[in-house]
Amino acid sequence: MFSLNLKANHKPIKDYYDALATYEQLGESNEGTVAIAFQQLLENCGRQFQWTLIQQYQIKRAKKQPLEDV
Repeated sequence: MFSLNLKANHKPIKDYYDALATYEQLGESNEGTVAIAFQQLLENCGRQFQWTLIQQYQIKRAKKQPLEDV
């Protein structure tokens, strides 16, 4: 079983909230912007287990708009 060693005072958490504060100061708080900060947090947490975050990618569909695979 995996156990994530992460506390509120750890650097990845502080960096996450700092990024959110910066985005808010810039007037950006939409899902796409917040996703960047969350992605960085996930990448930092995953390193404890040698995990690699696979980012979103498009699923192409014939005669339709691509879907974002989440």
